[in-house]
Amino acid sequence: MDLKIIFVLFVICFNNICAASVLILVGPPGSGKGHISQALRDGYGFNHISAGDLLRRAVDEKVCGYEDIELKIKAGIPVENKVMHNLLKTQIERCINNGSRIIIDGFGGQSKEDVPFLYELLRINNLVVSAKTLYLVSSDDRCMERMGNRVICSVCARVYGRQMLQREGCSVCGGKLSVRSGDDPNTAKRRLERYNQVMKDNYGLYKQYISYAEFNVDDDYSIDDIATIFNIKDYNAK
Repeated sequence: MDLKIIFVLFVICFNNICAASVLILVGPPGSGKGHISQALRDGYGFNHISAGDLLRRAVDEKVCGYEDIELKIKAGIPVENKVMHNLLKTQIERCINNGSRIIIDGFGGQSKEDVPFLYELLRINNLVVSAKTLYLVSSDDRCMERMGNRVICSVCARVYGRQMLQREGCSVCGGKLSVRSGDDPNTAKRRLERYNQVMKDNYGLYKQYISYAEFNVDDDYSIDDIATIFNIKDYNAK
């Protein structure tokens, strides 16, 4: 299908995107959720909440009670629901109190309890109507390729291509760039296997609760195309 037609269909599915206050990006590991999220954050004023980043931050800050998270991340296995739910709830409520629009990146696949939990959290804050879910479709090969070619800033969590390791640090905040432990080839493969066996079906629960559409990210597209899809006029605004 022609890429322009895909864009038109996507815009129709999300015809009221400007009114959305919560965007939920889901899909396999390596599908580009963080990349798209940071583009929307920079250009559209959303607050980016990444499930993975919340866990990594808990490890970096040595949050009491979460000492085993690092071992589980390295092994490519999920943490307990209670841990992930508490971290997400705290961050979402902080954004709500600040009046921020929210992008939730990568939550909902670990357990069948995830999506109902998020739905209830949005419901009690009157955000279900303005919440929209975008499922990123991508092949395993392309996901492995992306995970093998990315690094992350340890300070602002910005994602870059691995060639950026040759530079001194993040181009935005100067933070140290490093390869995620979960992007190690063996761990990445286990993550994709778990996604196909468990997470894909769990993500499908969003169809029952929150406005939902799919988008194939293996087709050629640019960040400017993403900005156009979401009617972002000031993409380069910081």
